Order: sequence, then structure tokens, then C-alpha cells
Amino acid sequence: MGTTKERPTWVLICLALSLELASSKNGVSPAHNGQVCSTWGKHHFKTFDGDFFQLPSSCNYVLTSLCKGSYADFNIQLRRQVVDGHPTISLITMKLDGTVLELSRQAIEVNGETITLPFSQSGVLIEKTPSYVKITAKLGLVAIWNEDDSFMVEMDNKYRNQTCGLCGDFNGVQLYGEFFIDGEQMSPLDYGDFWKMDGPTERCSEQPQSSDSNCTEQTSVCEQLFSSPAFSGCKDLVAVDSFVTACVADMCHCDNRSSASCLCSTVSEYSRQCVHAGGKPQQWRTAQFCAKSCPFNMEHQECGIPCPDTCSNPERGHLCEEHCMDGCFCPPGTVLDDIKQNGCIPVSECSCVHNGKTYSPGQAYTSSCKTCSCAGGLWSCQDKDCQGTCSVEGGSHVTTYDKKAYTFHGDCTYVLSKECNETLFTVLGDIVKCGLRDTETCLKSVTMALSEESTVINILANGNVFVNGIYSQLPASTGGATIFKPSTFYIIIKMDFGLQVEIQLSPIMQVYITAGVIFQGKTSGLCGNFNNIQVDDFRIISGVVEGTAAAFANTWKMRASCEDVKSSYENPCSLSVQKENYAQHWCSMLSDPQGVFSPCHAEISPDIYKANCMYDSCNCEKSDDCMCAAISSYVHACMAKGVQLDGWRDTVCTKYSTNCPRSMVYSYNIKNNNRTCRCYSEPDSSCSLTFDPVDGCTCPEGALLDEGGKCVLPTNCSCYYKGSVVPPGEVLIKGQIIW
Repeated sequence: MGTTKERPTWVLICLALSLELASSKNGVSPAHNGQVCSTWGKHHFKTFDGDFFQLPSSCNYVLTSLCKGSYADFNIQLRRQVVDGHPTISLITMKLDGTVLELSRQAIEVNGETITLPFSQSGVLIEKTPSYVKITAKLGLVAIWNEDDSFMVEMDNKYRNQTCGLCGDFNGVQLYGEFFIDGEQMSPLDYGDFWKMDGPTERCSEQPQSSDSNCTEQTSVCEQLFSSPAFSGCKDLVAVDSFVTACVADMCHCDNRSSASCLCSTVSEYSRQCVHAGGKPQQWRTAQFCAKSCPFNMEHQECGIPCPDTCSNPERGHLCEEHCMDGCFCPPGTVLDDIKQNGCIPVSECSCVHNGKTYSPGQAYTSSCKTCSCAGGLWSCQDKDCQGTCSVEGGSHVTTYDKKAYTFHGDCTYVLSKECNETLFTVLGDIVKCGLRDTETCLKSVTMALSEESTVINILANGNVFVNGIYSQLPASTGGATIFKPSTFYIIIKMDFGLQVEIQLSPIMQVYITAGVIFQGKTSGLCGNFNNIQVDDFRIISGVVEGTAAAFANTWKMRASCEDVKSSYENPCSLSVQKENYAQHWCSMLSDPQGVFSPCHAEISPDIYKANCMYDSCNCEKSDDCMCAAISSYVHACMAKGVQLDGWRDTVCTKYSTNCPRSMVYSYNIKNNNRTCRCYSEPDSSCSLTFDPVDGCTCPEGALLDEGGKCVLPTNCSCYYKGSVVPPGEVLIKGQIIW
């Protein structure tokens, strides 16, 4: 038992941090001005290589794209429109490694569907703050849009000299390669026309802008503006000449607004460029000049932490990139309440979220293994001793009692779990090759030896049960074990001493071993030592911790004649496009945030189940069986946590619910084994046993299962006496049946 801090189970935050750290490792540093292309204000653009130009237009343009390569990792396009005399960015279209994003002020769409933020899919993360929308792509770029007139793209160094579009070729050389062709310099309009991307029926044209030659008297005003004390830390990092030129153009085409308001966008961009160059501009906005309003009780900062602390993750800001960002932030000592939407509050007032329910500070919830109370946005949990479950799924995926997941492709009989120092129980599994490739392996049988092998129970993949070598009908009791079949999909063995083995038969054989707390630290085998420490689950009898799953599994072979298996790093989905598309279509349902499995996401992450589903669907000869087994594994885990997922077979794996034996019906939630004629006539120990719900085919309400495996009315049930079956209408006198 112990006290732990349970982090909020918001997967998107974890992905955000991992993507930001990945960007840092891939070449993005605090001084990265040369990796940024931006556009702002009155049609201003700055290329990756530092060229400034104006392109007044409402046409659609390729801002940047990967042009020198066999595969277009990214393509970003942008369109402006003028609203009340103010140019705004009306549409941003981004294709990032096959994922298509469309951003407008009305909605954000991914692959044609409107989404809510934050959002993560296929290595693309989209976040929103009160000041901007941020897109982080794992392929190596970050894009930020202020939902008005400013948009910037920061590119990984690996794309140098490979891009094209208005942002240029990213080769570090100004002008040449962008504005010069055959020694002749192009105008911004000609350059823009080269990267204009009209729609199928569109014929868009740019409008030339009047000359700025009559506005030179504004130059001194602009120079004075950029030399203010607020930018003293920027003057040695960012040249002001181009910004002065942009400032003069803004003042020259101010369109009846005050000159001060016309300058705000360009001064804001200079502040941002200073940050990209590693500087920290001071507060240059005043109540009279470019004042910025913020929602709630936030305040505008020129150099705030780019991923600020929130109630959902009150320590996120400490893990951010070193450079800062302008925008609306909470004052020092407070965090943004992104749970109850109360603006900026002290962290001590933050609520917590568990399984979709919000808890105020001081409130608690209790589960079977821990009690957690909410304190400052974090769960403070008191762990309780709890049973552990080990599984072998898909014929190759093992999850230990301590939740360590690994994959190996066996070809022998292996010790799944055994009591270390005693001979109370041993569970064996036959994992064998069942296809053309070495990676196609299946669980074919499960054997359980009790009390120094005085009782041996063997269950085959077809559902046949043998006790000490003799075929046995179920239910059966022997050696302190009760064996029963609550549905056509499962056989369960329950031991008096706190062990349960649950064997799934359909669509393929899988096994779940649940050990009580009395076995903590007392088990060995493929299921590990059950000591609540994952890192030593590969410890073998000699005390050495093996480095690979295959090396560990080889030590638990039951037959010396079996060859050692080797580690496999093959991705089976790379072998067949058709199988990969099939796997992606069905397995992605597990992680769909709006899908039938989403009610369980807060309790159990679907990530590893989706990965196993993809692997097995591509690896198996019968893709549908392996895919449905992998999906049922996630449902099984959710049921064990008390999350009921009804109706999931309406959209996937429907054949297993519609092809029940005659007289039977499919049920999502079978909790007991008492719907049998035996329990109706002569109840035995199996009739009162409880277990986590399972699914499968069973008798309908009002009917009972007879000894022949058919569902009948109670009046048509046989009677049972000391192991004898007495059919309806027959008489038993002194133990003899009278016909």
C-alpha cells in the first residue's frame, strides 16, 4: 500500500508535450528565427530566408509545401478576405502526412468533419488558447494562427532546401531562388501568381497596390517605434529595416483609421520575431496604443509561457519550450480553469475529472484498488492491495499482473503462471505456430495443475474439457476447482484459494488469469512476479532480468526439445496495403472519441489495444477473427473496470452476435451461471458464483440450458440426483430410474 499522485488521464496533453519535446530534439531551439515563415496584417509576408513582401489579394495560395521529395509530407495553403477594411485570414488548408485540416473562424475540420478542441489524430495535435490556435505535427512543423490576420509556420531543419510556395525554398539564402528567375527579379505580384492555387472553376486575380513612395515622411516615426525601450532586447537579434518598411506601408494605406491602430499588426509581428530569435520583448502595448482585450480575468503578455498551466495539467508550463509567446495569460499565481471555465483561479481551487465526472477540491472517489481525493487539480490516491490479472491475447500478446505488455511468438508449452515456492497451482499454455510465417502463433490449449498435479484440468481451443485425462461435461467440481461455462464464448475455472482462470473460446482462444492479493510477490512465469513493479517482470529463476521478451519467454518452456524463439521487429501491416486499410478502418473505432468505445476511454486507454488490433489484423490469415478478438479484449478490460459497453457489436463484429446456436440469444452482460436446468433442479457451487460480466450466447429470459446444450422451458427440464439425470416424466425409486 502507498500514496501516489494520479495525473489527469488527458491523453492529448501527454501527446502535446511529447510532440513539443520531439520538435526540440529535431532542431527547434530558442533562437529559430530562420525556421519561421509568417504572414500578418495588411498582406505582409516573411519567408523562411528573411525576405519581406506584400501581396494584397483574396486568392488562395500555397504558403509552403514539400517539393523535393517522392512524398509530400505537408502542403499548407492560405486565403485572405477584407472585412470592414481589415484584411483577415479567412481559410487555412493544411495537408499533413495524409491528414487534411481546414481552419476558418466558423469551424475547424479534419478530413471533412468538424471537430472540437483539443484534438489529436495521426500525429497531429490541435490546441486552442484564448489567443491562438496551435497545430503541432509530429512530422516536424508547428503552425500558429491568431484567428484573425496572423499565421506562422515553424519548420524542422530537416526540410531545408526542400520547400516551395510563398514561404520560399528554406535554403538560408535571400532573394535568389525565390524572387529571381534567370537573373530577372520578379515583383511580389508575379511571385504570388506563381503560387496561386485557384479552385476548379475559380479565376482569381491580384489587385496591384498603389506605390508607397509618397509616404517616406513616416519613416522616422516607424524607426522611433521599433527603438523603444520595450524592444531593447531585440535590436541585436532582429533587423528593423524590413519592419520599418512594412510599418511605412501600413501607415500609407491606413484607410481612414487612426495611424496607431494600423501599426499594431506589424509591431506585434516584430515582437514575435524577437521571441523566435531568442529575445524577450517587454510590454509595449498601452491603454492608448494597441491595447489588447483578454477574456475572463486574464492579462495580455508579450512574453508568456507558450503552453500555460491549466487545471487539467497544472504543471504543464514547466515542461514547455524555452521561448515565449504573446497572448492572453493568467496572472502569476493562477492557472486557467479549463474544467469549469471560470477563467483564472488559484491552483488550490482547481477541480479534477475522473471517468467524465467533475470533482471539486476535497471530493473523493473509491474504486476496488484505491481511494483518490481531489487536491489542486491532481488526484491524491491511496493504493489498496488488489488482485491482479494476466492475459495472453491474440496468440502472442502478454500482459503481466503488473501491467507490463509484451509480444513474443512462441512454439512450445510455456509456464504462464505458477506459485513460486509451493505447488498450489501451475497454469500452462500451448502457444504454437498456426500459419505460414513464424509470427503467426495461436494459443491452442490451457492446462491447470493443482496440488502437486493431483488434479490436472486441460481445456482445448474447441471448448472440450478434460479432468485427469477424462472428458468432462460442465459444470464440474474437482480438487477445489469449479469449472463452468457461463456462455458459449467463455469457460471459467474458479479455485477456492483465490485464483480464477477465464478462457475465451470465440473468436479465438485467449486466457485471463486473475490472482488474489495473497499471491502478491509469490508468482513466476510469463505473467511475472506480481510485485507491483513492472521493470523486473522479465526476471528469471537465476535472478537476472532479461532484456527482451523472447529471451525471457524461452526460459519458461516446458519442453527442452522446443527451439528458442527469436525477437521479431516486423510490422505485418507493411506487407499488405489491403490488410493495413482493413485494420485501420476497424481498429480505429477503438480510439474514436465519439465512438461506441469512448465511454471507457477515461478508465482505460485504448492505445495498446488498437496497436494489438492493427498488428493481429494484418498478421493473421483470418483477419476478421483476430480483429474481433482484439476488440473484445478491450471490451473485456472495460467490463472488469465496471464500464458496460452495450451495442458495440451493432457496428463491428456483428456475426458473433447474430449466429448463436438455435434456441439461444446473444447477451452483452452475463454475470452468473444459474440459467441452467441443473441449477433449477439441484443447485451446486457453480450456480452461486459471481464473476466480472462476459458476453456470448446464452438462454433467453425464462429458458434454461439442459444437459444436451439446448434451451428449454423450466417445465421441460430434467431432474438431477447424485450425478444422475432423470428426464421429465420419469420416476426415481431407491436410486433406480423407472422407465
